[in-house]
Amino acid sequence: MRAEAWRDAGSSLVGRFGAARAPLPGMRAFFRNGGELFRIVGLYILINFIKIDTQHDRPSSGRVSKPDAAVSLRRMGRHMKIDGRCHCGQITFEADVDPQAVTICHCTDCQMLTGSAFRANIIASREHFKIRTGTPKAYVKTADSGNRRRHAFCMNCGTPIYSCAVGDPEHYSLRVGTIKQRAVFSPYRQIWRRSALDWVDKIDAVPASQEG
Repeated sequence: MRAEAWRDAGSSLVGRFGAARAPLPGMRAFFRNGGELFRIVGLYILINFIKIDTQHDRPSSGRVSKPDAAVSLRRMGRHMKIDGRCHCGQITFEADVDPQAVTICHCTDCQMLTGSAFRANIIASREHFKIRTGTPKAYVKTADSGNRRRHAFCMNCGTPIYSCAVGDPEHYSLRVGTIKQRAVFSPYRQIWRRSALDWVDKIDAVPASQEG
């Protein structure tokens, strides 16, 4: 592009967006007096300045929307590093997990083994899970189907840590309540709904307090 064309392009941009913005008069002189290379660089800077500056002029709703960590990670298709422990602290672990892998299980075995209405799990692959301290005790559960699962827990405080296949597990089902970063997760599916307790879907209507 000839020097005159660059000069005309720069003048056109300046005219379009107004001369009231402080950096623009200097930019006009830059286009008139600079060399060919400097005109190219100047036009690039001018366009990016206008792009950023006009963003500041957009109306604001008055609220800043901050997507939670789990949603951001889902959009990026990435795993996140987590760490957790049992209640007494003897067992600690770390893992990389996929936030989309959170599952709520309503099976009667999970109700019995947790002493609660359901269990929340998140999957970690074998290569992305590591026990850092302590040695969990294991209990092998046999389901009605005959399927056997190893359930690991702290032998001191009884906190459930994970379940996995009995031999050579490829992944571990970590207990969400033991994970430090659990607040950023949200369940994406429920399984064994046929044994879910009737009141689970009505819990929002139960009187509640923020503490005790």
